[in-house]
Amino acid sequence: MPYPTEARRRRGNGAKVLIVDDNAAVRGCLEAMFAALGYQSELAKDGREALPKLQSNDYEAVICDLYMPHMDGDQLYQACRSLRGELARRFIFITGEEMETLPAQCLLRDDQPQLLKPFRLADIQQALIRVTASS
Repeated sequence: MPYPTEARRRRGNGAKVLIVDDNAAVRGCLEAMFAALGYQSELAKDGREALPKLQSNDYEAVICDLYMPHMDGDQLYQACRSLRGELARRFIFITGEEMETLPAQCLLRDDQPQLLKPFRLADIQQALIRVTASS
């Protein structure tokens, strides 16, 4: 039997997500994907810009690139884990690097979903369901 909130998880119903990626085209594409799923998006170009947003806002999920200037995805995740552990469990990592080439610490990040670019809308939707299942 599906969870009572599964329908809400399948459609964002206006919940907010934070998209963190240094590539403006990727941010725009992700924003459109989340809009199609019924989510509102806030955008940040790197971890340094995202950190104050994480400290002062509630997000259904955080979609974060691993490799960015100033503060990369792993550094942002570790900072969020220290400040807001419950939100850190809702990170979805994205990368353009093959998974086999990622450093070992990136692959052991508390079992958070990791998507290889390019990904499909269905991949995002499944990752959202996974990170919000315990919310």
